[in-house]
Amino acid sequence: MTHPFPFPRTLLFVMSLMAVFAAPHHGVAETQGAGTAFWIWYPEKPADKTSRYFRKTIHLDAPVDTAIFHFAADDFAFFYINGKPASPAGFGLGNKKYDLSRQLTQGANLLAFKVDNSRGDAGLLAYGEIILRDGRILKIATDSTWKTTDTLPPAAGDSWLTAAYDDSRWLPARALCAPDAGPWRSLITPALYKDDGITSNARTPIPPANLGLLTIDDFSDTSSWMGGPRRGQLPGSNNPFPFSFGSSPNPDRDDGFTGEFVFHFTEPDGIARFEKNAAKLLQVVPAAIAFSANPLGHEALVTFEFVDKRNQQTFKTTPVRLTGNTWQPYRLPINSDTLLNHDSILYPIALRNLYIEVKEPAAGKILIDDLAYETDITRHGGPLHARPNYTGIARVPGAPIELTYRVRNRQALSRTTDWTLNIFNAANRKIRTLTARATHPGNALSTLSFRLPDNTLPNGPYRAELIASDAPDDLAHFGWFGVFTPNGHRLNRSPMWFGIEDQEIRNAPAETALHVDWMRALGVDLARSGMIGGMLESIPGTRVGFDGYAKLLQPFFDADIDILIDYAGGIPPWTYPKPESGRSLHTWDINLFGEHMTRIGHFIARHPRIKYFEFLNEPDLPHFSTLALDDYLASLRTLYQAIKAEAPAVKITTGGVTVGHPRATPGFSKGMYQQGKDYYDIAAFHSHGPPDDYKRYQDTVKTWLTEVGKNVPVGNTEAGFRSYQGNHSLFIKQAEVLVQKITIAKAAASEFYVWFMLQDYWDKYIDADDSFGLVTVDNQPKPSFLAYNELIRQLANTRPAANPVQLDPRLEIHHFSGEWEDILVCWPRITGNAFNFSIKATSPVTVIDLWGNQQKLTPVHGMVYINAHELPFYIRSSTNSIARTSPLVSIGADNIIAAGETRSLSLEVSNPYPQPVKGTLVSGDITKSFALNSAETTRIQIPVTVPATAAVAPHSLHLVAKVETSDGQPVYSGEIVLPYFVCLPVKAPAGTPGDTPQITLATIEHVRELAFDPGTPRWSGAEDLSVRARVAWDNRGLHFVFEIRDQDISFPASGPDIWQNDCLQLAFLSARGDQTEITVSRDASTRTPEIWCHISSPKNHTGEWDVPASIDTAEGKIVYRFTLPFEKLGVAGTRDELVKMSFLVADNDGGKRLRIMEWGGGIEGGKNPTLFNWLRLD
Repeated sequence: MTHPFPFPRTLLFVMSLMAVFAAPHHGVAETQGAGTAFWIWYPEKPADKTSRYFRKTIHLDAPVDTAIFHFAADDFAFFYINGKPASPAGFGLGNKKYDLSRQLTQGANLLAFKVDNSRGDAGLLAYGEIILRDGRILKIATDSTWKTTDTLPPAAGDSWLTAAYDDSRWLPARALCAPDAGPWRSLITPALYKDDGITSNARTPIPPANLGLLTIDDFSDTSSWMGGPRRGQLPGSNNPFPFSFGSSPNPDRDDGFTGEFVFHFTEPDGIARFEKNAAKLLQVVPAAIAFSANPLGHEALVTFEFVDKRNQQTFKTTPVRLTGNTWQPYRLPINSDTLLNHDSILYPIALRNLYIEVKEPAAGKILIDDLAYETDITRHGGPLHARPNYTGIARVPGAPIELTYRVRNRQALSRTTDWTLNIFNAANRKIRTLTARATHPGNALSTLSFRLPDNTLPNGPYRAELIASDAPDDLAHFGWFGVFTPNGHRLNRSPMWFGIEDQEIRNAPAETALHVDWMRALGVDLARSGMIGGMLESIPGTRVGFDGYAKLLQPFFDADIDILIDYAGGIPPWTYPKPESGRSLHTWDINLFGEHMTRIGHFIARHPRIKYFEFLNEPDLPHFSTLALDDYLASLRTLYQAIKAEAPAVKITTGGVTVGHPRATPGFSKGMYQQGKDYYDIAAFHSHGPPDDYKRYQDTVKTWLTEVGKNVPVGNTEAGFRSYQGNHSLFIKQAEVLVQKITIAKAAASEFYVWFMLQDYWDKYIDADDSFGLVTVDNQPKPSFLAYNELIRQLANTRPAANPVQLDPRLEIHHFSGEWEDILVCWPRITGNAFNFSIKATSPVTVIDLWGNQQKLTPVHGMVYINAHELPFYIRSSTNSIARTSPLVSIGADNIIAAGETRSLSLEVSNPYPQPVKGTLVSGDITKSFALNSAETTRIQIPVTVPATAAVAPHSLHLVAKVETSDGQPVYSGEIVLPYFVCLPVKAPAGTPGDTPQITLATIEHVRELAFDPGTPRWSGAEDLSVRARVAWDNRGLHFVFEIRDQDISFPASGPDIWQNDCLQLAFLSARGDQTEITVSRDASTRTPEIWCHISSPKNHTGEWDVPASIDTAEGKIVYRFTLPFEKLGVAGTRDELVKMSFLVADNDGGKRLRIMEWGGGIEGGKNPTLFNWLRLD
């Protein structure tokens, strides 16, 4: 099939959410008929260069009022209604709207389609709402009730286009997938094909008991609307100076805030336009829109522009006139008198743009507050709406903790409600439950307060879940607070610089001030600040944009924060050649571009806190740039010379390329670094994936630099990790990954690391789907904020150690040296592996967890015992005062147990002390004693029972140890934590896997995204990618059956590159040390299943294996079946034999490898058998 340019996939994700959350409009007659549409096709697999025929008979027992349909086809459909060609006569991909109100009549009606498929995937999609004159609604959607055939008999003629034709021999159509699934998910607008239960008739009255005010924005969250001037401004002026619209403190308002529009128009009737995604996400059928305003003496017009359910056409209201110098309420009914083209609207609607027009030239402010819909609030969460009050980014340890919420009663009736606040610690354990009863006056804002009864909470992030008694199944709010001590100012004075990115060019001044406070609290060194060339210098030689940008940066300078300018794009239009010049319109006149860069260099020279200049954001991604490599290099050379001539101290970085992004332009990143080697000072790159990806990309860049003799530092100008929105463990994972990635960067002597991003911005950018921030949109610190705060405290003014120590092979350790101390950043190599270990120490050692809780350990007889945390932790000690030693207790190699079993584990107890010791080990009601001379060892058996529900993963055995010298002096008293592993028992009753899956991967915790850009959506659920696996064995080998759910099945690669397809990758380590890694997929050239071996050591079985495999695909599912011979894996194939194994499932969408699910680890990002899981042949 041939696809047009797709809609941004984040847009489609948000639009599908809009369809899910849009509420039915009361007063509409009961809906009949079908719901959500499906792509359909003939039951057999689509064949190239063929046609299929479809029919749907619609029986109507009343006249039609309106009938709006939407259609899409792959590749093209010819459409007939009641025997006549529709107008237009056909449609393809996209979203074709038809008004069939006049063609459909009372009685039998026939929709008929001939759909042509040139090649590849094929399908037909339709959804329509027929509103009958008696008020009933009939929903028509493509599904298996539609009829289809692959052949028309010669005698049929055109009779098949009519309702009278006998289609009894036609087959039911096959429903393929949902509108936004499969190969079409980025090519259509899914909301158009889903039944949200709302009629297009908005004049049905809302029941009075349901009427209330649904807040669009009360401006109490210190946020901003995006936008700026459109007419009447001084040439070159833009946002946020002197134009902005966002929150501003105002003590006269009930919540202490108002919306503030700041402007400077030099001509009459100046207009500014603003947008906010949080406003667009509200899908409503409103009776009116209401707000309060104080124009402060200016005469102004406010106009609202909506999009309807189709998200394609906009509808403007008549303007609301603002006058006077006092606060006044305003109300605009939403009906055919106030909303242009009202009768063509398909409800619900959403606010897309807000226009403010100022009648006379002026510089000033207009205040707008409490923007809200009058609507049926029972369809939008009920009468009470709660949001947290911001009282600071940190709760200081030991101080009283009070959590307050602002609760807005959306209706006139006063309500008394019982509230419950549950508080969870970082380990996701509920530690407090607080209750409160509060009365909330009608149409008013009130405060709800909870005070913790003690001040003993340790440092850490805490999740707070607020629940109202009248809606116990729904969270009123999900959020966080943090107990920690902010750094409060910049601590670090030497590279690597700790950086953060913000959206300051999109922020109103009050939001920028708040964000700078957060940066000061963290103690960051560097902020990455966006610069858009066309906003900076829209007219050559003007200073207005530069002056505004200087005002934007001044708060950062005042806070002792340096700036990295990200010249993200938007090259001024005046630098482009005229079309008649014959040059590419994707490039600019290099001389005019040079003049522009010279003036930027002059600006940088006047602001010495600007330390770095980055040219273009991700220029290797077509989504951001269509610039060819040669044109980019010419531009880099020009700007390097121009800026350096004016500001020689500033360091020029390359564009922040993605290095390994699946959608990157081939060869761009390497060519930029190597061919442009004379025109940059820092090699910049981006990496939003997990730590091993970061390490690999960093090493790749360094290798490319070495190949051409370029010796400059690397620096990450954008690297983050999503927390997602509602999963506790993923918030903690973001904090873990932050520490690991920044530590890896500092250990490699990077110039800087810029975390992306300070605050989530999904509420601001239209159709954004973002959770990279350290702070939520409610201004609450995520766990990652606390983790970054502590990391800066620990690693400020340190350098990679010249002679790093390694204390335990189970830990990844990065060693840094300060002026008087050694600082080690540690984390378990195997995720979730908890244990403790001993070290030699000549002075006290301090262990600090991820959140800043400290434990000072004093050596006893020269030894210290440390509990390894599951999350990263720090060890601080005097310089050269610690070293590795043998452990007091270790666990034997037989620490592999299956769930539900009881088995004795063999423990080896050693005496690392110079004198004899004696002691006890206690596990439950079992006590084992020992007495050892120096350097002597003994073995102790401890029985362990594993719960039947235990996961295949590392687990921990907790013992209480008491050790003393032979004369009774204490040596150690405390807990000993030892790891053991729960394995997967593989049965062999019949030699084939059974029906019950032994391994299921179907949640977000199992997903690893490989691409991070606005055009690539994140995993959307089990239908997007999930795994059910079964394994068995007999003397032939290991038998596997994998069932994969995948909405977009793709096999574009062949031979050794089939790992880039939708595929399985499996890795093994046998008991005798043989390591094997294979890929199972369909070869694009031969169209047959193939098993390709990439690693086979010490045996050499690499290459294509002559091993049978089957791969069946149907309706979003792939089923793999194959048997791997033991001989190729180096496995004996005997009962009770242990084999290490991991596998991953790769998801290739649209020809690009976008995500994986991994069981175990050690395949993606680095080949590491330590991370494999265990199998046992039973």
